Order: sequence, then C-alpha cells, then structure tokens
Amino acid sequence: DSINEIVHLNTTEVWTLVNKTLIAHPFHIHDIQFNVIERSGQAPPLTDKGWKDVVLVLPGDSVKFITRFETFADNVVPYMYHCHLLHHEDDGMMGSFIVVDTSLVGISKELVFENMKLFPNPALSELNVQFGREINLAEISVLNVLGEVILSQAIRQASQVKIDIEELRSGIYFIRIFSENKFYTHKFIKQ
Repeated sequence: DSINEIVHLNTTEVWTLVNKTLIAHPFHIHDIQFNVIERSGQAPPLTDKGWKDVVLVLPGDSVKFITRFETFADNVVPYMYHCHLLHHEDDGMMGSFIVVDTSLVGISKELVFENMKLFPNPALSELNVQFGREINLAEISVLNVLGEVILSQAIRQASQVKIDIEELRSGIYFIRIFSENKFYTHKFIKQ
C-alpha cells in the first residue's frame, strides 16, 4: 500500500544503489533498462557496459546508473525494484514506484511566481503558500499522485494562502497553482 518513488514519464534519472551489508545483492528494476555509469566512484568495468535490468551490488559497494522513463506509464499500477534473491524479496528488500504521465493532467514545471514559498513541507494539518507579490486571481488545487484534484480553491488579491489538509491521508501530493495562463506545480508530503 505504499509508493516509494514517483517518476515522471519522459524524464532521465540517475539512481545510486549503496550496499551497506556483508552480502552481495543483485538489484533488479521493472519497466526500464539502465546503463551503469559508476561503480564505487570509478568508471564501470567492461562487464557493466550495455543495457541492464539487473546489476550486482557487492558488499560495501555502490553502483550509479542512468535511465530514461519514456516507454510505459501507469498512474495506478506500480512497478517494483528489489533484490533478485527470493528470500531477500520475501523479507522486504524491495520498493515500488509509479511512472506518472503528467502531460495528461496539465502539470508543468513552468514557474509563475518568483520567490514563492511552500511551507511546512512535510505538513501535518495546514499548508502555507506565500507568494513573492500579491496575486490578483489564481486557482490553487491539490492533486494526488494520479493527477486527480482533491481540493481546489480560488484566491483573489492575496500574497499568502493557507490550505487545510488535515483530512488528507498521509502521502505524496502536488499543489498546482494556475494564474496568468500558466501553471506552477510543486510536490509536498502530508504527514
């Protein structure tokens, strides 16, 4: 019932795997293949070259890889990453992630407001949005990780807004502000 990572479709990400145990772990990820770009801070050996979906992370070792999430997105069904040793999987050495196609819900990374602050983040019952200037007219929405609007309110002539999030379940959300025909979106965590 938990999502460990949210990835946006058509983004390139670099992940670093660190093995702090005394056992080697073959790391496996669903949905994508990746290229190893570093092993313990050094260029990878020839055996790490090429596309992979499993990489062996030795005890005390770290592996950095790069990948692009561009083929599959499902805003509901998560993908898994895990140790490929079955008994380690069964003991919980795994996580889940969803790939969200934000183009379907109009989320943009275009900044509208300079000096805008969102606090506290993580938040428990109230989220404050402080603009760098007074806003004449805007719509503020809270979206879940599926892009569904959970809360929405219009604001007029305001430089700060408080949003009541006490009734939201704990998790990751997005705040979307629409003003001047532009969107601003930022992730926040509800405790």
